[in-house]
Amino acid sequence: MTGLEKILKAIEEEAMANADTVISKANQEAEEIIAAATSEAQKKCAEIATKSEADVNAANARAQSAAALQERKLMLEAKQQVISNVILNAKNTLLQLPVSEYFDVILRMVLKYSLKLTRNDYRRIFRRRFKLP
Repeated sequence: MTGLEKILKAIEEEAMANADTVISKANQEAEEIIAAATSEAQKKCAEIATKSEADVNAANARAQSAAALQERKLMLEAKQQVISNVILNAKNTLLQLPVSEYFDVILRMVLKYSLKLTRNDYRRIFRRRFKLP
């Protein structure tokens, strides 16, 4: 080997060694970047899973609340229907009474459920009931 060939071979070996070092360093940096990206991706996945679970729980809570509200609404409607039927039946029963019984029942209801009546109110009621002057 001549001197030039030795120099070229030395340069080539040095270049190969430098290339191996650069490639090794680049591979190490790539592995670090991949590891960091993987770690970040796992963190994001965990955050997304936590948020999704919270969203699902909130949606379930809203659905349960809406169902309970609907149930209360249906119960209220049923109660209102029952009350309406009771009032209608009471009205029909009153209207079917003979006139004297009808006015007796009305008078008792007024006396029982009205506001505080004065003596004058009672006099008027009894005068009309018994057709007094």
